[in-house]
Amino acid sequence: MLNEITTAFPAEGTSLFSLRLQTMKVLQESRTNRYYSSLLTRRVRWFTRSVRYLYSRNYLEVGVWALLAPSYMRHGSRLMTFSGLGFEIARSLVRSFDSHGRMLDGNGQPDTRWAQKLKCSLYDAKTRRERRALADIFAMNVTLQAFGDSATALHSYPKLRFLESLSEDETFFVSLCSHFCGDKERVELCDLATRTTRFSKAFRCEDRTMSERRCEFL
Repeated sequence: MLNEITTAFPAEGTSLFSLRLQTMKVLQESRTNRYYSSLLTRRVRWFTRSVRYLYSRNYLEVGVWALLAPSYMRHGSRLMTFSGLGFEIARSLVRSFDSHGRMLDGNGQPDTRWAQKLKCSLYDAKTRRERRALADIFAMNVTLQAFGDSATALHSYPKLRFLESLSEDETFFVSLCSHFCGDKERVELCDLATRTTRFSKAFRCEDRTMSERRCEFL
């Protein structure tokens, strides 16, 4: 239907008034299309994920919303970019080697060259939500490692203003949580970060095997 409207849309006219008349005519005719009610009057569903990995094309699609706050800050630091947009990209790339992604080649065609040799913790998940959580933790670790490698290559590790005393890992997690803690749909990502091993080590969180140990993160 959208193709029909685009094709019939006037490309030129003798005056602004004539263009207006032709445009109204095209829109009026579109009402007779059987898809009009379902397409033009339906509620718009915004994608909660602005970065998507497409199996069929082996392609990473970055939407416009991914380049807006809080995912990406135009004048933000490299640290903010890694903990925001970088993490979003890593979350999507995980799909390229999940149970479905591993069975496709670079063109999205079936590929049987890959075979599982060791047990993957992803298969320990019993529900879809658990699988997503495990994948997100993996993506978080990958992002943190990539950020660390980048900082090492540049011989500088960025700090947060007024929080200069934080360690490298602490700085990353604080920045990551600042991106998502105010987002109702993704606030759980900050909660998920607190379950990672590197978070526990960074903030010296309570070890269940030890007594009287507390987490230094609020």
